[in-house]
Amino acid sequence: MRGKSEEERKRIRAETEARRDPNKIRAAHDNSRGKEVGARSLSLSDHDEALSKENFPRVLGQLKEESDRGLAITGGALLEAMLTKLLWLALENRGDSQSLFEDQGGPLSTFRNKILMAHAMGLIDDQTKDEADIIRRIRNRFSHALLPIDLNTPEVCEACKKLTRYAAEYPSDAYLPWRDSSARFVFQMAVTGVTLAVSNKSAEIGSEALTRLWVQFQRDMAALDESGDNDLPDDLPAV
Repeated sequence: MRGKSEEERKRIRAETEARRDPNKIRAAHDNSRGKEVGARSLSLSDHDEALSKENFPRVLGQLKEESDRGLAITGGALLEAMLTKLLWLALENRGDSQSLFEDQGGPLSTFRNKILMAHAMGLIDDQTKDEADIIRRIRNRFSHALLPIDLNTPEVCEACKKLTRYAAEYPSDAYLPWRDSSARFVFQMAVTGVTLAVSNKSAEIGSEALTRLWVQFQRDMAALDESGDNDLPDDLPAV
């Protein structure tokens, strides 16, 4: 790290440590820049790190080990990150679009706006939108609570009862050793189900984008064939 400032060295060490532990991704990113956690949205590069093939299953799987507070906050952050990825993939012109997500007050810088935009664009259905918004509100309740609360706190438990879509897929007598309370089970299944639904849509859009590029490439090549301009020059450099 010779030649780098002390601040730059601290940032690199923090980001290296974050890659080893997905739990530290958000804290390292914000703290290395002197920001309070939650002061602004994660950058798109941070989302790529959290949602990589290596980290995403780990982050999703570790939810069952979290406290109720950790489950609410980490689960909400995971869903928001996946919505960010979905919206980014759905953009036609990405050029300078990072500011939509990353600028303070940007139209897609908040969890709520990402849910509303994904629904308005037809990327998520009505029930996914509703459950994502409940997860968002529960996340916010835990984030701003000064006194101890858990998923059995009456107002939180009542909100969890509205998360019916994904918990209903598992019978009450299913063997799930981490089922420790009905509210916790319902919330965790909702976070997992909604996040995976958004992830599947992201994969679908990514595949469609690649298909469009391939089709356009084939059309371009066909046009070259018809024009006769596809002959390679004789003086191509050796490689």
